Amino acid sequence: PTSAPNVPKKYKEYEWKAYDIDQPDQEIDFFTESNSISPTINIDHPYFSNFNSGYYPQFVVKLRVTDFANQIKEVGEVVHFNAFRITAKDGYTRCPETWSYFENTPLVQGGSGNYEFTWTTTSGNLDFQSNDLHDPFPYFHTPEMGTKTYNLLVKMLDGNGAEVCQLTKSIEVEAVSLSLSMPSTAGACDEAGTAIIGPSGLGVQGGSGNFGYEWTTTNPLDLNYLSDVFAANPVIQEFPEGAMITYTLRVGDLTSECMTSAEVLVTGYPNNLFVTLPSSTTVCYGEEVTITGNVNPFSQIYHEWTTNHPKPELVQNGGNGPKKQLTFSEIMCSYPGTYNITLKATDIVSGCTAEATTSLTVRSPWRYKGYVSKIASATKNSSMPLWEPGSINYFTSNPPNLNNIEVSWHPYPPHQGSITYYGNTALPSNGSFTPTKEVPFLTMTVYDNVSGCSKTVKTMRYIISEYEPRLSIFAGNGASCIGDPVCFDLVFDAQLADYTTPLLPDNISALVAINAPSNIPQQPDFKYIPVKLLLENSSGLYKAKVCETDFFQYETYNWPHYTASLSLANGIWNNVESATIDVAVNEISTSNEHIIKCLPNNGNNNHERALSYRFGVQCTGSAVHSANTYTFARDYIELLPDNDLELIPGTGAGSFNRGAYLGIDPCIIPQAVGNSPNSLLSRVSVEERSTTSDSSQTYPLILDVFPNPFEDEVNIEFNIPKDCAGRTSIVLYDITGKEKAIVYLQENCPSGVHQTRFKTDHIPPGIYFCELKTCNNLRITRKLVKIKNH
Repeated sequence: PTSAPNVPKKYKEYEWKAYDIDQPDQEIDFFTESNSISPTINIDHPYFSNFNSGYYPQFVVKLRVTDFANQIKEVGEVVHFNAFRITAKDGYTRCPETWSYFENTPLVQGGSGNYEFTWTTTSGNLDFQSNDLHDPFPYFHTPEMGTKTYNLLVKMLDGNGAEVCQLTKSIEVEAVSLSLSMPSTAGACDEAGTAIIGPSGLGVQGGSGNFGYEWTTTNPLDLNYLSDVFAANPVIQEFPEGAMITYTLRVGDLTSECMTSAEVLVTGYPNNLFVTLPSSTTVCYGEEVTITGNVNPFSQIYHEWTTNHPKPELVQNGGNGPKKQLTFSEIMCSYPGTYNITLKATDIVSGCTAEATTSLTVRSPWRYKGYVSKIASATKNSSMPLWEPGSINYFTSNPPNLNNIEVSWHPYPPHQGSITYYGNTALPSNGSFTPTKEVPFLTMTVYDNVSGCSKTVKTMRYIISEYEPRLSIFAGNGASCIGDPVCFDLVFDAQLADYTTPLLPDNISALVAINAPSNIPQQPDFKYIPVKLLLENSSGLYKAKVCETDFFQYETYNWPHYTASLSLANGIWNNVESATIDVAVNEISTSNEHIIKCLPNNGNNNHERALSYRFGVQCTGSAVHSANTYTFARDYIELLPDNDLELIPGTGAGSFNRGAYLGIDPCIIPQAVGNSPNSLLSRVSVEERSTTSDSSQTYPLILDVFPNPFEDEVNIEFNIPKDCAGRTSIVLYDITGKEKAIVYLQENCPSGVHQTRFKTDHIPPGIYFCELKTCNNLRITRKLVKIKNH
């Protein structure tokens, strides 16, 4: 690869990996900068510490190269590698004033095997026995105290004795005295004990850390009571009761040849320790229980609990002392069965032990049948049953015998509210109570006389309404045109006046059902729309909005044959009366595309209907006459007479022999027609700026106006799609739909992005609509607001 400018690089990625030759699947991560062209090998990697100077590591190196065309090449080679390295450590500790070697193995490995050593020190003489500063394996003297630093320079030489490379290392030697700490007394228990004597983990410190141990005593036969006289912590076995023997432990530093010792007095004790546990324990399913053991009151006792419970890791041990407790949590007591529990006590002084075993039985679970605690609703001052009628056949799953069951009810909080029983003695007895905001539920306790187990739960929690909850459904556009969406506002009021409760759900499920009872063959009878009503406030007011289009495809002939109803799904509020409304749908006028006419050209009796170009039509001059005709528009009909104008009303119902009929039909569909020849509006002055689009791009129809709101001047930016170049117009309308200005008109407008700007001084403040129209009847409208110029 090259870094020169304007020269393409050949390769974009390198990946180096190494694998053990004996274990090809094991990657060795000793490369640094493994994604570069020239990685290096870290010779301090633990992989190389496994090799001696007589054995050369062999591994496979693989290089994977990817070029800028994403072509990959991979090669691999076996590498025989013996790194030249100093294996001596950075620091050593030794006993003061002793002689020793740094290591038992060579201080340098790898490379050619031909080395030249040079030793220096910053503190006096080298203190080597050989007095040779080139000694490859020096026998050195440790100072009386403190530290001494040696600097080692090693040159690797080739077969001719010439230097190939060199390594340096600083080695620090610290004088640390050997120390031994262990208990001076120990106890052994009545020939059966297994006491351990000797130092703890940090009992021996100092020197080189390479120690040897030996136990001695005045009578060599007493060493037979120790399991291993060369171990740091031998076990005392079969020690006679009442015997007292002193043992000496000698600890030697095997590297720097120093030694220390300490004594321990071992006394034999009789085993008077005992442990007692309850003979057995039975616990109800899911209830916590504590097992208490009694140990005769020795002062230093170590307790150990064991169990065959399937979850022994969950055992909660109590504190040490003459009474030892073991707690089985609710989780552990959720595993029915019988388990053995053993407590072993050990006297720390004498080593004596004792243990006892007991059993714990966890009963099988039992539960209520036919009853589920839940949230329900109630109206203020209403009496509610303790049980839902007919919901319970029997009370528990284990045992099923109701004669062994007792049930009690209690208001919650306690000592508030009252319960009225129905007087029946059969189980489960029923009754009623009146929930309030302060006492919204009861507690129920079921007691099993056979097992002694009981369960206490909260009964149904009631949400209190001040009045009966109410559903409402409203049609936002009750009389609609066929094909237009009909939207419904859905409301549920739980009537929770001055009452806040965290139990209110964030939403509730409801169902909107639309019905067409007119029996139109093509019309489905029902359509169901599931909906979620969302919580609006803490008074329990829920709202939602849903719109429907497909179902309303047939006119109603001026009487509502569609009905829409709202009902709640089963939940907190049940038996709420559903809400129903009627929906009327109007007809749609149809006609072929044509220029707007106020009245047909002929005077026949056909009831033709003119279609609204946008919002309405303007009728001028003699266009209105007395023929038997209808003129309909979607929003308005405006009469602008410039000559004699004669309007003759119809002569009566059923007679169409004379008269001109004018009417508004809101369901008229606007169609693509040309400009009305009767338009009295003129063009406004326009400044235009256009850009030609790339023929390979496709632009959607876009219309953007800014600023908005505006004062005097408006900028309009619009895109014409590639396949729709041609006649293009932009017209401004007021809120009633009247044309106020022809902003832009071009017979052959190219595709691409265009901008136009015009002044609107002659237009009063108000709300306007700007409509862009191009070929294929493509239209887009934007709302504008003109504000008063301050």
